Amino acid sequence: MVFMTFFPIKSTSLRPLGLASVLTILFSIFSAFQCADSSGTMVHASDTVPIELDGYLYWSDSKAWDKLGVPVPGDGDVVTIPSGVRMMLDRDTPHLKGIHVNGELHFDSKDLNITADFILVKGLFQIGT
Repeated sequence: MVFMTFFPIKSTSLRPLGLASVLTILFSIFSAFQCADSSGTMVHASDTVPIELDGYLYWSDSKAWDKLGVPVPGDGDVVTIPSGVRMMLDRDTPHLKGIHVNGELHFDSKDLNITADFILVKGLFQIGT
């Protein structure tokens, strides 16, 4: 037989953590994680994993583009944000030929310029709140 005792907790004794605190804690945990590649070389997690905060891949993170299997966009490129992908535009784009938004493209909360000959939105294109 198992007995459990519950102790009342004053609501003032607990303070909810803000999003920034939670993300800092998670980043600290994942930053400390290390593993070895097939040659036995130690690889730091941040060297292999794209930064994803709140489920977003960040435009400025080259590892995010690696995850999508395409090179970092450059002048004259046509960029596709695939369905199911949430991309955060956190820096100005190069002069792109075009952008296909099949997933989600969100603008970070700062002044940004997007330069493209065309933008075709089949998913979500969000500027502001």
